[in-house]
Amino acid sequence: MGRALHAKLKTANETWKSSKEDATLVEEVVSLSEQFGKQKAEDGTVKRLNQTDLELICFEYVSG
Repeated sequence: MGRALHAKLKTANETWKSSKEDATLVEEVVSLSEQFGKQKAEDGTVKRLNQTDLELICFEYVSG
């Protein structure tokens, strides 16, 4: 998390503490998520781990 995002989240939290308006806090967090969030892969190129992958990782960790 970068300093700019951290500062904006802190400001949003302080504003919420004084106003106690949950909807406003949620809207601010959504807005910050849109600005600072990572782009999701839409083409399905993200490889998902499966059970075999996990077994190999665990075996290498234990035997290494």
